Formats: sequence, structure tokens, C-alpha cells
Amino acid sequence: MTTTFFNLQSTIRLIDLIDIIIVAFIVYRVLLLIKGTRAIQMLAGLGILGIVFFMSSRFELFTTHWLLSYFFDYLILIV
Repeated sequence: MTTTFFNLQSTIRLIDLIDIIIVAFIVYRVLLLIKGTRAIQMLAGLGILGIVFFMSSRFELFTTHWLLSYFFDYLILIV
């Protein structure tokens, strides 16, 4: 366990940590921006659809997977 930690520690660079902090800050600011609006409900719904999409792939639900794949293909036009 400790050797895995030291191997991980030796592969993480300072630039990786800066990158993680920048992405976390951007995600935090976007969440603050949409907090209390209807956009959070839309994101929650899209998240649930994403979970259903991956579950349909895992359980081989072909029709559901096909339908959701076309939905996500045209999502930019829907929005």
C-alpha cells in the first residue's frame, strides 16, 4: 500500500496539481452560477439520462441504448 502511494506521488507533477485546481475552480464557479435556477434541474435530468445510457449499454438494452444515443447526438440542437 505504501509503495503504491510513493509511486503515485512520484508520478504527480506540480503542473498536474495546478491543472486540477483550475478545473475545480471552473466547475465551482459554474455551479455557483446555476445554483437556484432551472438549469440545475436540467443538468440533473441530463445526468440521470447519462446514467441510464451507460446502464443500458451494460445490461444490453439495445433499443434504449439506440434511442438515448440518438438523443445525445442531437442534444446540441435540442438545447
